[in-house]
Amino acid sequence: MLRNFKNQPKGLWVLCSIEIWERFSYFGMRAILILFLTSKFWGMSDTQAYLTYGSYVAFVYMAPLIGGYISDVYLGHTTSVKYGCIFIMIGHLLLAMDMFFFLGLGSIVVGTGFFKSAMNVNIGELYSKDQKHMKDSAYTLFYMAVNLGGAIAIITVPLIAKYYGWHAGFAAAAFGMFLGLITLFIGQIKKLVPADHIKATKQTHVTIIIVATTIAFIFAYLISTANNTASVLYITSILALLYLAYKARKGGKEYLIAILAVLKISIIVMLFWALFEQTATSVLLFTKRFVDLNIFGFDISAANIHVTNNLSIIILSPILAAIWAKWNISVFKKMGAGLVITGLAMGIFTFAAYLALQGHAVSILIIILGFIAITIGELCCSPTGLSAISKVAPRDIAALLFGIWGIKSGISNYMASYIATFTDINTSSTTQIHTSQAQAYYNVFFTLSISAIVIGLIVILISKTLFKLYKI
Repeated sequence: MLRNFKNQPKGLWVLCSIEIWERFSYFGMRAILILFLTSKFWGMSDTQAYLTYGSYVAFVYMAPLIGGYISDVYLGHTTSVKYGCIFIMIGHLLLAMDMFFFLGLGSIVVGTGFFKSAMNVNIGELYSKDQKHMKDSAYTLFYMAVNLGGAIAIITVPLIAKYYGWHAGFAAAAFGMFLGLITLFIGQIKKLVPADHIKATKQTHVTIIIVATTIAFIFAYLISTANNTASVLYITSILALLYLAYKARKGGKEYLIAILAVLKISIIVMLFWALFEQTATSVLLFTKRFVDLNIFGFDISAANIHVTNNLSIIILSPILAAIWAKWNISVFKKMGAGLVITGLAMGIFTFAAYLALQGHAVSILIIILGFIAITIGELCCSPTGLSAISKVAPRDIAALLFGIWGIKSGISNYMASYIATFTDINTSSTTQIHTSQAQAYYNVFFTLSISAIVIGLIVILISKTLFKLYKI
């Protein structure tokens, strides 16, 4: 296990440090967004909050498709990461001002577009072709490191918001991204991060800044309305598929195999994220309403429980990294197992909802157990998928394919928010609210549990065939 750490290049730790602070800003804001939107301060209904959150997160994950193209063709990957840090930092500062709240969300979307796909490509560029075997461990370790930032954020930001106000929580997330930007500058000075493969002109920089700012306003409008998100995702998906078909035809068999592999991986992981994101929507509000949040006489925020996910990743990642390095398990078999385990996690949440439905107290330990299980599913699906893309992707469309991964995440997050709306209830009788809400949570969690287990088993059964096709 220690060998997995020692043999990695120094640049990996620099990139991990940058990602830690980007994840600090993201997880910190993500932890309190639904609670903020449904609070008396903002006053949204559950359904409105779910769809607003879903629209924001969908665009966050979709934006790397555009950002990846700009990174590949105009900016270079390291410069693109720098742009991302700046836009994300500005976005979080805008969240702290009520009249610019949605513009802040739009700015974060644009910044993430620049940041995510370029960062993933930079990780892959640290390794030569004969070091491919190191990538699974590298991406798993990367996944572990970035969740350290998430853990710190989920512990601190909700408490900052609770004691100093919502806007102080958003400002804390901005500070985290500022630290990430400083880390990037230090990494460039010491030449530990990959150099840009493109030298952008001053005119290119000015044009990109103007276009990116305009797009931030567009995303702000789309998030504030939320109703148009599904149409935007549908149109973007069609355009992306058409462009991929063009690249496959132009690039030949190598491109075609890579693109088909990425699409199949994305579909599987899309199903996983549709379940996982319930933890930030329906499971979060279920926890707030039905779970005893008193620990040793101290009342915590429902958002603090999310730290279980991050800490579990930190603890379990090196163990799984060692397992992946020792055992030759195919990508699709790992993902199938991940879906089954995620289904079991939803089964644990179903049990919690059943207890609430019967009028019993719901222990926080049940929710924590569910988070641990769903984290194991995450480690089987997400870093495995990222590593697989880096293995099969031709260099000149690598960032684009990571952008496709982002579209997948965008669709799945919006799906998750739409699914969560089925836990909202409409009743004027206060005596029926408790029972109706518990029943709604139970129905949704149970359906998701059975669906994930069945689909996961199917993926495991066909994994040998998929391995023969794509060699991953």
